[in-house]
Amino acid sequence: MIELRLKKNSSGRYDLKPVRITQYLNKAPVPTLAGDWRLAVAEHFPTGLSQHELWCLQSAIADYVSGRLVLTNPISWKVVLYDLRALSTASKSLLGEINKRSPEDSIWQRVLKETPPASLALATVRSFLSKLSDATRAALSKAELEKNEGVSRDYKEPWSRLVNELADLFELKVGKATAAKNLRNLAAARPSPFVEFVWTVVTSAVPTQLREHTASKNAMSKAVSDVLVRAKSGKGRPTGPFREILYGINPVTDE
Repeated sequence: MIELRLKKNSSGRYDLKPVRITQYLNKAPVPTLAGDWRLAVAEHFPTGLSQHELWCLQSAIADYVSGRLVLTNPISWKVVLYDLRALSTASKSLLGEINKRSPEDSIWQRVLKETPPASLALATVRSFLSKLSDATRAALSKAELEKNEGVSRDYKEPWSRLVNELADLFELKVGKATAAKNLRNLAAARPSPFVEFVWTVVTSAVPTQLREHTASKNAMSKAVSDVLVRAKSGKGRPTGPFREILYGINPVTDE
């Protein structure tokens, strides 16, 4: 959603100026990350982080926030299917209209006068709408199948993906990502450097209402350990921007 405000220009007329842009997921506003999280995170990396690494880290955190927002604000299958059907119908209808046109068509020529012609080449528009129509119909079919099969959401997926991406970054820049659950006498183990890093990310960047496993650092250690054990078994280590770099020899872990 874009909030606009009337602002008087130099000629005395009023223009509409954007004031704030708010993104929504499942009709819930997407919160922004805390402004000072980069400073808190930087303390865990003696050699610092490049702008690209910071951008990838921010994307990983934002992806986690979005995933948590979807899970905490679920929408019904009825709404999902209704919206997908509407999108599928609209894209198919628009593609049908475009397929009636040629570059020389008088109606299309009127459209081209309102924008640079190169940005609305008919062949490009037709190709895009064709892919959109196919994708929406495929998404609708998949959603109908999932509903009939009673597919449920994986509530652990956003957390697992975040920890794996943070582990990749940590191993790229610092060392092995580890996490101990408890000592043999069941006493709480001292949080590892990696757990401290994850704790800082979650408590400094993620909005309070969307955080997980922050009751204590021991709870955080256990949750991180569960993800690392699963990743080590090869069942839960997705490929992300830092993992792609780690496919080569890592100068920190020498692996």
